[in-house]
Amino acid sequence: MCSPLPTHLAAFKVFPGHLSVSHLDKLDFSRRGEALTCLAAINNSSRDQHLDGHFSLTLPLDRNMAGWIRCSVLMTLAALALVAAEQEASVHIKVFKDSTDEVANEAATTSSKDCEVNGVALRHRSMKYYGQDSYVACSNGKAGCYLVEREHDKATQVACPTQNLQQRIDEETAYREHEEKAKQNSDEDETEDSHRRLSLVVVSTTRIWDDGVVCFQLNEDYPFNSTQKDYIYQAMGKVEESTNVRFVSTATCEKESLSSCDSCANWVDFKHPSSGRDCNSSIGITDEGAQVMNLADRCFEVDDELKTVYGSAMHEICHSLGMYHEHQHPQRTIGVFWDDIDQSIWSEMTIRDLSVGGPYDLDSVMHYPMTYGFCLPNYCSDTVTKDCVEEGTRFCNLNDDDNCTDITKAVCNETATEAIGQRKYLSEGDLAAINQLYQSAAWSLSESKIGGEKQEQIDV
Repeated sequence: MCSPLPTHLAAFKVFPGHLSVSHLDKLDFSRRGEALTCLAAINNSSRDQHLDGHFSLTLPLDRNMAGWIRCSVLMTLAALALVAAEQEASVHIKVFKDSTDEVANEAATTSSKDCEVNGVALRHRSMKYYGQDSYVACSNGKAGCYLVEREHDKATQVACPTQNLQQRIDEETAYREHEEKAKQNSDEDETEDSHRRLSLVVVSTTRIWDDGVVCFQLNEDYPFNSTQKDYIYQAMGKVEESTNVRFVSTATCEKESLSSCDSCANWVDFKHPSSGRDCNSSIGITDEGAQVMNLADRCFEVDDELKTVYGSAMHEICHSLGMYHEHQHPQRTIGVFWDDIDQSIWSEMTIRDLSVGGPYDLDSVMHYPMTYGFCLPNYCSDTVTKDCVEEGTRFCNLNDDDNCTDITKAVCNETATEAIGQRKYLSEGDLAAINQLYQSAAWSLSESKIGGEKQEQIDV
């Protein structure tokens, strides 16, 4: 099936003569198989070519067919116009649902904000993965390729592939679609109390720490000072006091011969980078031995309005438990000023197509703050009629079609937006999600082993 068309492809320059594959390639049309499907439908539709080069078409669309109007339709129309042309002409194409209802617009040229990378055309505000951790992005006419690495907060810009980029994008897209379909099929077998009732958390039980016990180690080669160590312990304590999760150092684990963490074979490796501003962690247990959590100096900074000294550590610890960023929730209601944020953090801002059932939680410790381009809008009501949006308004995200609304500064509720991204406590939604993932505690709070780690550090 053909997917929704990019409206900026609605006009072409045609020349007398016949259409060849090279013509199609120049029009950046790589899915020639789709063209044949669309052409068959078009040949059975009514059409009219005027002397001025205007070519109109009435398509017999219904609810099940509307999805295949994409560039294939326009490319085929361009082909028909080209074959019929007796002289060079600019052909503008309009597609109608019926004789009065226009579906596409008359955009005459490709937007100057779009990009072209090694033969691949990208729309403004688009992001395409061409590998598991590699993506190409376009905004305001600027394109770049990026590599997502666990040890950094943002993706690293890399050279774009010079060959087969479109093929790699298509293959990665197909793989991700297959994975998503498999997840959906798996979800159908889950009960009401399954992980899909949660907020944004891992859905695979292989990513959950056995018995809710998280083993950890403070890396001596990347040392924290005594104050920073205490902040990390405070963050662990805040998680323990309201959830079933328990923390134990690898030293205590070995000393007490605990079977947790595969007898300490897997652990969170806390590192204090000597430079940089990285605050990051893997999502859930990786089963790869040591899994790094970087906490640079800025991770212990205080913001009286939003953040305590242990808040960022608590955020990263929640990642290690299996929680994703809340602002990537598929039901998010907040808008994003995409042009205000760097392409290198786009992978952390996109909506995740995960199986979730819990509501979007603006109060979550896992939500990014306003500085990442967010805008919580004013909603229209009997008392608010200006600079507002209707409830349910869908704001434009990356790779979106034109059936969305661009957020504007005028509709932003600045006070409410500034309150997003707190790092002071675990919200009710955070606690519910963690306790659903970890439903029983390995030992009581009175037996907490975080204190044992503190004593070991003092003894050393």
